[in-house]
Amino acid sequence: MKISPSPFLRSALALLLVSIASRHAAAQTELSAGFPPGSKLYIQPPYAGKDEARIGGSRESADDKLRLDIGASADLLNLSWGRVDGGGIAPELPRRTSAVALGADFFTWTRLRSVGGFKFPVEAVDYYFGLHAEATFDRAPVPDLRLRVAHISAHLVDGDPSFSTAQASYQTYSREFIDLMAAADGTRLARGLFDASRATLRPYAGLLWLTHTIPDTLGRLNPYVGFDAAWQPWESPLTLRLGYEFRLNTELETIGEHEARLGVKLGRYNSKGITIEGSYYAGRSHYGQHFGRRERYVALGFAIDY
Repeated sequence: MKISPSPFLRSALALLLVSIASRHAAAQTELSAGFPPGSKLYIQPPYAGKDEARIGGSRESADDKLRLDIGASADLLNLSWGRVDGGGIAPELPRRTSAVALGADFFTWTRLRSVGGFKFPVEAVDYYFGLHAEATFDRAPVPDLRLRVAHISAHLVDGDPSFSTAQASYQTYSREFIDLMAAADGTRLARGLFDASRATLRPYAGLLWLTHTIPDTLGRLNPYVGFDAAWQPWESPLTLRLGYEFRLNTELETIGEHEARLGVKLGRYNSKGITIEGSYYAGRSHYGQHFGRRERYVALGFAIDY
């Protein structure tokens, strides 16, 4: 006995197949590759990170010292794909594009000394250059990953009076390391937790592995955790910024390091701008020529978000 589906069943099945096909076509990813447009990184550097590219300067509270940051990080090649439907912790937001990017980091941080008469001898400078890879995923529990492979070296320039004593002398300093950081989607998290449409709240954690050091040190693994927050309370381009990072520095004896930044940005929370900021630091010196010293200070300065 031959059984054939009714016309109604055939029509319903056809309608279901058309619906599935249309939804599948709408959800297809759009794939693109090449040089990324604009200058924004897929994953922004931690606001209170220790070794991050910055453009700006600050004056420290101790010993008439100033800091000058010059340089930048940039994505050079990328492969991106993504959907446009909502989901996750904030369904009303569009899903972000998933992407993998490769880029470069070239920057310095410099300590200067104020001696009056608008003269600022450069005591020491640290050079950072390396490569980074970024991956951001629209469906992952931890959507942002960043891997950096880099070299840091430290040098005296105009001289440092502290090296004139018998107990202190110039030393060769260099570091090669691999740094892996994982971070949340700050925009989606802020919208889901606080219903804040012009804000970000991004927790992150990472591990820095020193592969080679001069002088040699005992500790090789330095874990860190922190968060970034930004809030633009009005339509006007004015944003409050906050960042904190805790690091476990094991290069010599193991110590905890704290760095915090608080600033007011003249610009939107997700755009370029100038930030007037204050900061607090307690830990091993940022400068390779003094890496064995512990420093504690507050500073007031500015930074340019590029």
